Amino acid sequence: MKDKQSEVYKLTAKLADDWAENAEQHIHDTVNEMLTDRIKEMVLHICGFEKDYIYKQWKVDHCNNRSGNSPAGQVVAEAVHDRLKYLIGNLQLTEGELAELRCSARDHYLKSYHTAMKREAERLAKQHAIEYTRKEVGNALNGSAESVRLRLMESVNPTNP
Repeated sequence: MKDKQSEVYKLTAKLADDWAENAEQHIHDTVNEMLTDRIKEMVLHICGFEKDYIYKQWKVDHCNNRSGNSPAGQVVAEAVHDRLKYLIGNLQLTEGELAELRCSARDHYLKSYHTAMKREAERLAKQHAIEYTRKEVGNALNGSAESVRLRLMESVNPTNP
């Protein structure tokens, strides 16, 4: 039994020594890896992308300028600026990447188009409601309550007098 305890003690001591020898390098490597990953994310944010954690991909950030405003972001932005200009100038995308960009641009266009249509429909509906209300209130001031009720009924259902 003492031999097993002695072996466990020796193994534990060896593991502790190994860890102590490599701890500084391990910490250095871990910090470097974490910073490199964060810098990659900051670069993509500065370039106008955001991470979609549901679909596990990067997409255009429609609320740009909220990223990269920290001092660290500004340093990275300055370092990235020239490289980004070079990369964009020499950009060669695969067919898959081009198809993804086309699809993303089409989706963005359709969403923008629908949003603009809704805004315009709301504006016109409000304008028509204001015109109708002004007309009917003006008529109500010039007629009896019964004639106003009949006109309102006709406007809602023209076949019912």
